Formats: sequence, structure tokens, C-alpha cells
Amino acid sequence: MARGLLVAVGIALIAGSCGSASPAPSYDGSSSIAELIGRPEPDELRSRVDAAQRREQEFISACMRRLGFEYVAWVDPSLLPSPTPLEYAGLTSREIAERFGWGISTLEPPAVEHVPDPNDAYVQTLDEATAEAYIEALRGAPSIGDGGVLFYEVGFAAVGADNCQQRAFEAGFENGLPDLDRLALLEELLDDLTLQVESHPDVVQAREERNCCLRDAGVGAPHGEEPSARRQWLDDTRGLGIEDPTWSGLRELHGSGLIERHVWAAVQEMERSLATIELRCAEPYQDVSEGVQSILERRFLDEHYALLVEVKDGL
Repeated sequence: MARGLLVAVGIALIAGSCGSASPAPSYDGSSSIAELIGRPEPDELRSRVDAAQRREQEFISACMRRLGFEYVAWVDPSLLPSPTPLEYAGLTSREIAERFGWGISTLEPPAVEHVPDPNDAYVQTLDEATAEAYIEALRGAPSIGDGGVLFYEVGFAAVGADNCQQRAFEAGFENGLPDLDRLALLEELLDDLTLQVESHPDVVQAREERNCCLRDAGVGAPHGEEPSARRQWLDDTRGLGIEDPTWSGLRELHGSGLIERHVWAAVQEMERSLATIELRCAEPYQDVSEGVQSILERRFLDEHYALLVEVKDGL
């Protein structure tokens, strides 16, 4: 739950808004936390992140020019959230699982253009001292991390830092930077809510029934761990002699022509079968978990609604 909130917070953080803060939503006792925060669908999320990154890049470009440097605003589409596969349009979750499994070996990877940073070439033309000044103007002075690795901080940890990336980050908050103590408090409370849901007796029982369903269907698990259909699929594909049963590894292998057709068909069929088993076993558990969460969320919002609205409006 808290992780989901932070994803939504991150979208609000990078996307910002183009006007004054929206009025606080009116809680009528029926809205969920997700509905109050607002979680975009994958395609809308991709569009919003793209627009936010372009605004940030334009800000950085203007900032660097004011400091006497060239900087081309750019967004790499390959780093944006993935769009929903076109093949999923109009299908239910069960139909997707039956036809495509998890979409690892059964779908062609989306053709996403990779756009390299056009500013790298410009930096290469600078002498060493000027290049260092350029990087410091862009990112700030580097810090030394574990193992002596250089890194640059952009975000709340670097508030007030005098570099263009940090200025662009802070400019995304039209109402000023949020109260981090209140944000941390909300995160802590949501973590506690998640634990309450996961430890609820009805959810514990439903999870065990899900695991029994998976084990009865032949999905194994290492000692002390819950059965996992995806882990089972990875183990089964390795049993066919495939060393890298990942999306990229499988596509590269298939494209090379080094995998026999019947082996590839077996990989795809195993994926469809195990994904369908996973969904079938998980559906009752999901229903129970969502029901318990709905009840506990109402109690949570009765007590902490004002804090949730405060944090949301602060972003």
C-alpha cells in the first residue's frame, strides 16, 4: 500500500500541475485511498511522465544557457513507463493469461526508440576544466558512495543545491516543497495498514488456500518459501536448456534461430499454462484481500483522511 502511494506521489511529484492546487476531494465514506490519490492507467501514466520530463528538460536547458552552456532538452522514450500491449485490448485478465501468459515469450517486445543524450557529444568537445564546470552546473558537485562510486543527488536530500537539475526538480512544486515529515508519517501509517491487511486472519487463510492450490497444480517452492508460478516457469525453461529465460534473453535466442521450433512452442505453452494457474489460484485470495483492505481503509480514512489530503495537496 505504501509503495503504491509513493508511486502515485512520484507521479504527482514529477508531473506537477499547470495551475493552482485542486480542491481537496470530499470524502463520502466510499472512496478508496487509490481513488482519492488518483492512479492513472498505464497509457495515461506514460503520457504524463513524458510531458513532465519534457517540462523539466526545458527548464534545465534554459538554466544551462543562462550559465553560458549549451544544453539540448531531450527525453529517451525507452525510459518511459511501458504502454499497455495492443494485444490486450478488450480482453479480460483470464483471456490475457490464456493467450499470452505474462507476455514474456508470447509477445514481441514493443518497438521503442532509444534516444541517446545529445549533450554527450557537446561535453566531449570541452576541455577538462570546462567539462567539469559543465557537469557541476548541471548536476552539482559529486558525492562519493559505497565503493568509491560517484553519484549526484537530485531530490529532497539536495534541497537548495545550486545546480540546474535540482532547480528543475524544485520548480515542479508550484506550491513549494512538501512537508517531508508529514509525508514520512503518512508512509509509516500506510505501511502499518499494509501489515494489518496481510496479517488479517481471513487474508492469511486465503493466502494459504492459494498456496495449496498452486502446490496441487504442480507449482513447487524452495523450503520455507511460498510457491511461485513464475519461478516454476523459469525453472522449467532452464530444464529445456535455456540459460537466460528472461524477456530479452528469450527474444534474442528466438531471433538467433538457435532454438528449435518445438522447444520454443513448449516454452510459450508452459508460460500460458502457469500464468493461467496463477490467476485461477490467486482470484479467491485477491477477492478476500481486497474485501479486508476495503474495510480497513475506511477505518484508516476516518482517522487519517485530513493527513492524506494535506500530503496530496502539498504535492
